[in-house]
Amino acid sequence: MQVSPPPVCHVTSRPARVTRGASRLLAVLLIGLAVAGCRRGLPKPAPAAIEASGARIVATADSATVRKALVRAITRFQNAWRDAWKLSEVGRHGPLAFHFLRADLDDGYFSPEVRRYQAIYCYAGWQGALAAGPRAAMPLTGDVRDRPDMMSIADLDAFRARAQSLDRLRGKFINRIRGERDTGTICPIWLPEGDDLPLDEGTNLDLALRVAYRPRLRRERDSLLDRLSVAGDRFPGDQWIAGQRVRFHLDQQQPARALAVADRCDADQSWCESLRGVALERLGRTSEAERAFAIALQSREVPADEATTCGDPYVLSLLDDAGRQRLAALPCTRRSAALDTMWWLADPLWSDAGNDRFVAHHSRDMMTRLRAAVDRDERHSWRNESGGQALRETIVRYGWPSHVYWGGRFLDDSVSINREAVRKLPDPPYPALEYSAFDRMTFIPAGDVLSQPFSSDPSSWTLSRSLNDALDDWTPTEHMSRAIPVRPMPAGQVVRLQRDSMVLLGFAVDSATPDHAPDPLSSPFAALVAGFSPNDTRIVTREAVPIDSTLRLTGTVPPLPFVLSVEVESRVPHEPIRRMRRGVQAPEHVRTGDVVLSDLALVRARALDTRSVLTASDAMSRLLGSLTLQSGEPLALYWETYGLPVGDTLDVSVEIVRNESAGVLRRVGAALGLADDLRDSVSVRWREPDAGRGVLQVQNTVPTVARTVILDLRNVAEGSYALRVQIRHIDGRTARSERLVQLRN
Repeated sequence: MQVSPPPVCHVTSRPARVTRGASRLLAVLLIGLAVAGCRRGLPKPAPAAIEASGARIVATADSATVRKALVRAITRFQNAWRDAWKLSEVGRHGPLAFHFLRADLDDGYFSPEVRRYQAIYCYAGWQGALAAGPRAAMPLTGDVRDRPDMMSIADLDAFRARAQSLDRLRGKFINRIRGERDTGTICPIWLPEGDDLPLDEGTNLDLALRVAYRPRLRRERDSLLDRLSVAGDRFPGDQWIAGQRVRFHLDQQQPARALAVADRCDADQSWCESLRGVALERLGRTSEAERAFAIALQSREVPADEATTCGDPYVLSLLDDAGRQRLAALPCTRRSAALDTMWWLADPLWSDAGNDRFVAHHSRDMMTRLRAAVDRDERHSWRNESGGQALRETIVRYGWPSHVYWGGRFLDDSVSINREAVRKLPDPPYPALEYSAFDRMTFIPAGDVLSQPFSSDPSSWTLSRSLNDALDDWTPTEHMSRAIPVRPMPAGQVVRLQRDSMVLLGFAVDSATPDHAPDPLSSPFAALVAGFSPNDTRIVTREAVPIDSTLRLTGTVPPLPFVLSVEVESRVPHEPIRRMRRGVQAPEHVRTGDVVLSDLALVRARALDTRSVLTASDAMSRLLGSLTLQSGEPLALYWETYGLPVGDTLDVSVEIVRNESAGVLRRVGAALGLADDLRDSVSVRWREPDAGRGVLQVQNTVPTVARTVILDLRNVAEGSYALRVQIRHIDGRTARSERLVQLRN
């Protein structure tokens, strides 16, 4: 680039008929004005590291000097972006009006305005948000269009009393995240349901801006990227410059360019691989991103300040209290294995390559590092004195918010006053971080699942908020969103039958895809997956889901404990994936002469007579997809005995008995004939050998005999029951198998 030479300034004087003193004074003034004009005409000096155009690095500059210049350029851009965002927020919803809060508090209504006010006032300290701070610091209005009118002391006292009462009432619903040494507090909240809100900002920062502001700021970001690119070419080993290039390419929605920068990174291997992981995650290449983050973890040197946390200071925050206590008590060598198990169980889908949740965690962690490389980004302060640690934990746990709400200048001033009162650094703006509960899922298992995954119940694998639950009742320790959501599937029925060195596994479920429209031309596939350890997860079978019918999957697995995962894919993007997980224990080891029963298989009894004896394959093909039964329909049971040959003398009993305890009032009512005593039961008993009842010998190393019984449930009242089968050998040895069911009329 050609730089024009500075103009040459000539200062001349012309003789005038004035006195000598006046002449000297006039000369001084003329010279001063001329010099000032000369200086104004000179071009502004280029920064020491980068010329004014940003097109070329000065050859003699070092990377530290370049970084300082780049920080100034980044700060100027972020200040411009922040100003546009504030204007966008005020134009979108206006500043938070204080008179709305007073009206809501009078009604005891925890309105969206009150929630947002509480979330913003959370920055003021570790106390109730609405009742925080001295009287003088309480904002009189948040609306810049209104003239603040003074409240009387009595009105303020009444307001504070109502606020404190509401804090106590709703305190359990406020999710506070606190930084170390009380340097800051963040209170993330859910997006108010039904509000007219902009598009999700979590993956596109510029969606927070009005459309009119976006082109100019994109051009300015492009200019900033040009300067970063020149600096990166000059210093390819500078990890700070490489990180900022990746960060701003991602903000500019250019993940392919971010990946190209990461591929050319010549800094520390752990840092460069983490940059690759972030870019690959944005591109949707989850498997490659997982490998990149795994390499980064293996090659990373743990800083001294993270030695006590075993290298990840925020991983414990992802767990509930039980899981956190268990993991914190482990030494680093054992904690590493426990974390491998945690990430394995947190993988949303075992039938798909790549662990979305593992990648999301490390991508969030890396992006907070990139943004914290400068004290402030477009909306947040990352300094510890301003609550940067609490902010980073919030992002690592929940990801980037769906919407960032700003309440206006007056509210910022009020929070700053309260922060100063408790000797905290004022650092506005103070935004509310809002997350959409609709598309958020939690995949990190609860502590009891982590400690005993093979004994876990399907209800322990909570994925999302139930539509029947209030929004405030769901406060998970972590969550994430996926392009294709994962929703829970009914538990269905699981059956294990032993075969030599393997186990025949059957699964059936009704309504596997309740939100999938029937389509005879396109059926989704379902996978039955068995997870034995983080290094041993197998797809047992994969089949098409029948239309408007019960999904049944059958396969063989080793006789070991495992976690069963049934996963039904979506056909089109708007349809969620369905998933059910549960632990399955290893079957009891059987030898010849033992008395052992298999699981009870609840089988469809239609087209069967009382003398029918099913084979194992027939039973698996007729499995019921639910443990909720219709009391007016017959029920077929299939089970197997192991260790006893055909012809041994056995007493067999089949019972269905109430699994509910009658209360005092019900017992009194039953005695008076006014209420049911809940003692309904059905029982069938016989002794074998019995010529009237057929059995089927199964080919197996251990003697195996199959039996089928049909029960008539027409006269059994609805309720919770236990189905029990018990056998008693003539020598007194017994075995029993049980399954809990619900009867509905």
